[in-house]
Amino acid sequence: MPVVVMGCLWLGFRVEGCLWWLAATVVLLCEQLCLSKQVWESTCSEDWAVILPWTVNMLPYLPQRVRYLRSLLWAMPENAQLIGRMVALGVDGVQWSRITNHIPELVPRGAHSWRRFD
Repeated sequence: MPVVVMGCLWLGFRVEGCLWWLAATVVLLCEQLCLSKQVWESTCSEDWAVILPWTVNMLPYLPQRVRYLRSLLWAMPENAQLIGRMVALGVDGVQWSRITNHIPELVPRGAHSWRRFD
């Protein structure tokens, strides 16, 4: 594995662009979901409240931000409004409104523009 990472770096590729196929072929989907839930549960909420907005702010384009948040919601739909609250408190208002235009289920209950989905 380190040889592949060093090869990707030497060739000038980004590591995540080079190694996504390894996780997709070696680790089964149910194991990926289980692993993501274990990481969510083992990390305290104060850390997530820093990690999630930082990651969203560091992604350069809106489609990347939306894809990142949708992948979290796909893995853990029961935490949608909690993830939305953490992101809303860490990003600016314009960014939040752009994100919620694409992912309205992120809006925390009782917040502005929240509505019940049937």
